[in-house]
Amino acid sequence: MSAKGPEDLFFHGLGGVSEDTPAPSGSKEDAHIDAVETAEAEGLDKTAQQVNRPVSKSNLFSHPEAHPFVLDMALLKTFQLDWLKWDPDTLFSEIRETFSTSVADVNRMKILATMTLHVVDAFWEQWDVFENTILALNGVIPRIGHMQPPDAALLMAGVDIVASIREEEYSDEVSRYTAACLLNEGVTYAPKPLEFCQQYVSQPRYHCTHCGKKGSALPPFDGRCDSCSRRFEDHPFNFKPAEDAKDDKKDVEYSLTYDPSSVKKRYEELVSLHPSKVRIQETADDIESARLIIATDYMSLRRRQRDRQLSQIKNWMVTHWRSTPPCTPHLVTRPRRLLSLSRSEVP
Repeated sequence: MSAKGPEDLFFHGLGGVSEDTPAPSGSKEDAHIDAVETAEAEGLDKTAQQVNRPVSKSNLFSHPEAHPFVLDMALLKTFQLDWLKWDPDTLFSEIRETFSTSVADVNRMKILATMTLHVVDAFWEQWDVFENTILALNGVIPRIGHMQPPDAALLMAGVDIVASIREEEYSDEVSRYTAACLLNEGVTYAPKPLEFCQQYVSQPRYHCTHCGKKGSALPPFDGRCDSCSRRFEDHPFNFKPAEDAKDDKKDVEYSLTYDPSSVKKRYEELVSLHPSKVRIQETADDIESARLIIATDYMSLRRRQRDRQLSQIKNWMVTHWRSTPPCTPHLVTRPRRLLSLSRSEVP
């Protein structure tokens, strides 16, 4: 019997088996592993079948891939504007009773996100609400209290979904946060529908040819050099130049920290090609363009998903419209596209 080294003795004390010890065939451990793997495979198959099945009135709210736009339309046409005033427990109880179905956890998040878009402006004003809403609309359950920056694909698809429900101007805070998410992904060009954050992605800077000062040209920069205008001398917190300061805007030159022009050009070249003809080279512009193409494809996928699901429940929705008075647009204080849809607009 060969002597065991310290590592072998330690490993043996933990109940382990050394590498040179052959594992017995047909052991209980092997049978347990096989059973677990079989159960996992069956679970994946069942999940795939559940995801790929078409939506209908009976399974819309339990379907894990139900589109937020479709869920929102079904709620507006079923409960009118009343559901926007209900607390979550009441809302989900009414859904279960009315549709005789359960509500998937991921769909709960989508529904609450669309409700937020209808009743408050926080999505367009606060970065944390923006982040959680984007995640929820894309089927990702947010972890409240934890930062989860969405990638370019989730941002594009989420903002596109929001635009189909309600359109507002994005605040400086949300625009800066969106730009930070893109830069974190190595993206310096923000195509539609993310163009609202392009200036924050590019990060313009100024150079004063009079005194040589360099600084950020992002808002609230007004085109005047901070030093020459003596902006912080008399009133350091109002960001206004001194009254007797000269107008030196002509002495200021501008540059971009991240110039998107080359990436924009390459991205537009690639998206105009048939997918079979796209060739990505190992260059910075091509790599960034590839990330944007993936994001754009995902946004297009969510659009097709929305259109397909609308067509699958078209008969039920049209019948429901004929039996229920449509929502009255003038009852809503803010413009909402869903409430003014005509029947002819349904696919």
